[in-house]
Amino acid sequence: MGSESRHSSAASSGLRISALGAAINILLCAAKVTAGIYGSSRALVADGLHSLSDLATDAVVALGLYYGNQPYDANHPYGHKKIETLAELVTGGLLIAFAVWMVASSVKALGQPSLAAPSTLALAIAAVSIAAKEWLFRATHRLGRKLRSGALVANAWHHRSDALTSVVTLAAIALARLHPSLVILDPLASIGVSVLVGKVGVDIARAAFHGIIDTAPEPHVVERIWDVSIEQEGVLGLHKVRARYLGGQIIADLHIKVDPRISVLAGHRIASAVEAAICSELGNVYDVTVHVEPSVSDDSPPGETGGN
Repeated sequence: MGSESRHSSAASSGLRISALGAAINILLCAAKVTAGIYGSSRALVADGLHSLSDLATDAVVALGLYYGNQPYDANHPYGHKKIETLAELVTGGLLIAFAVWMVASSVKALGQPSLAAPSTLALAIAAVSIAAKEWLFRATHRLGRKLRSGALVANAWHHRSDALTSVVTLAAIALARLHPSLVILDPLASIGVSVLVGKVGVDIARAAFHGIIDTAPEPHVVERIWDVSIEQEGVLGLHKVRARYLGGQIIADLHIKVDPRISVLAGHRIASAVEAAICSELGNVYDVTVHVEPSVSDDSPPGETGGN
């Protein structure tokens, strides 16, 4: 299967799971807001609006997957993968914004003179929400890891945050139904979950930001590139080993040192072997550039990752 076919298949799978997530979020949002209003549960209403924010991120991720997997063109020689990274950044921002809104809404509810106990309907809908969103998290996360899609993984964690919100909501509703003095747990539950949602949003946004500014991958990734390259026959040394993420994939470039007496063709074959070895070792490689140099000086240590 060609590269474009693989990209098309990956995008289709991502779009299908995002569409399924959107449909589930629409149903859950309507059910939770309705049950929260009629069942006297402010936490469930906020939880329903959280599902609405999931719907927004489903749309953002779908756009990122569709445009991010478009093939490269004259104006975008490295493709459009950073659109996916931008989708991750927007997803993280939405989570942070929603967390702030949830805190403000819950604090306002705490100031009200009386709160009604939630109904059995609210309790049942919260339980259904937990089951549905946990299943959606597992399905989306599994596909995101398979496709190495940061945007899908980020959206999966948004589903998990909604499931955790429903867990706390379920506990608060159940306790509030036991005794009138415990009704205050309903808005308090929203505040506690908001902190968790905000933390997830910050983590996702931070990772996406590092991708946008071409932050190097983890040191062990660069070390793997170094190790597999130096092991290739004909490579006498290497330096200027650099790597960065493009979406969920890696772009690497490095300089290898070879015997200065070999032919250009032989040097090209060694470089091609290095490229193939790196792609095989890492798996999620978008592009590798190998510059061939004559071996005239000592090798630089693996820690050297830049310079002219």
